[in-house]
Amino acid sequence: MAASLIRENETIIIDSGTTTMEIAKNLYDFQNLTIVTNAIDIAPEVSKYNRFNVILLGGHLRGPSLSTVGPLAESVLKVCYCDKLFLGVDSFTIGKGISTPNAEEANINQTMISMAKECIAVFDSSKFDKRSFAFIAHVNDINAIVTDEDIPPKLLSELKKRDIKVHLASYR
Repeated sequence: MAASLIRENETIIIDSGTTTMEIAKNLYDFQNLTIVTNAIDIAPEVSKYNRFNVILLGGHLRGPSLSTVGPLAESVLKVCYCDKLFLGVDSFTIGKGISTPNAEEANINQTMISMAKECIAVFDSSKFDKRSFAFIAHVNDINAIVTDEDIPPKLLSELKKRDIKVHLASYR
């Protein structure tokens, strides 16, 4: 579902995470993309296509998420204007927005949002109505959400009121 939102010749950021890895595995229809990522496991996945320009951000390796974080990663990212960001999300509430357990992850995610024309949050419904330690962004800072069909109807209605596009992926 998320990969279908990409257009040929775009420059995209793919954040670290298991859901964003699924995006990386589903780019076979594209011939020309520039992919910026802080995920050390996603970089080799997208390089398998042998036709994309892949930029792996340096920085401090955060083992639990297999991602790079910190000032070095952020400084490189700040020179990359991108069309779309696919942001993996740990926790999401309408009132408090998007958050993560790690402050360095929050910082790199904030920089990603600032460098992308469009922010697409990708996560399953188990992340709804949860808040973690480090704030990333308010709900209105994202343009779209890709999630599964188990999104609570009240939440879906609230997101639509805020003009946030919601794309529902089916398990079936």
